Amino acid sequence: MIARTTISAPTAETPFATQRPSRAPRRAGLFLLALAIALFPACEGSFAKYSTSARVKQLHTAVADFNKFIRWQEWERASDFVTEEDQAEFKNKFQEIEEEFRITDFEIRDTDVEEPESKFAETIVLYHYYLLPSVTEKKVRATQNWVWSETEKKWEVKSPLDFLKLVERPDKNQPGARAARLAVADSDR
Repeated sequence: MIARTTISAPTAETPFATQRPSRAPRRAGLFLLALAIALFPACEGSFAKYSTSARVKQLHTAVADFNKFIRWQEWERASDFVTEEDQAEFKNKFQEIEEEFRITDFEIRDTDVEEPESKFAETIVLYHYYLLPSVTEKKVRATQNWVWSETEKKWEVKSPLDFLKLVERPDKNQPGARAARLAVADSDR
């Protein structure tokens, strides 16, 4: 059976006329959909070169993974993202300080790449940390310099220990202050 809607004039029993639903909302929705489809390519064009570059995506993944491994003290896995010339110092320093230095959280604040196929990038990371014997959480803002390795076809972080220079340490003369070992040798820099 086919249901039919009839239009009738208002009466005392039915004060409003029975009418078919309006097609205006349907037409407006179709118009907005067509407009969105027409404008999408224009919006995409200005952002696509930065958001779809495989190298930029790989950088974001590398930055997140490296900092995640630092956060969880997975030095061996984090060292995979460190330039070859810095790897030995990186592993030794973190294994040396792992008993008193803890990163509790990190926030990647900014990643700056000049062009999608650039070989250099800079990332700003905010680390939340504490340094035993203190349990007071502190913050340090670090700049990571990333370089694209053509031979490895991956992003690597250069001088990953630089942020340790910014970490507040207890006075070296304080009894039991083992944290003095955190100092990065300035003679190497």
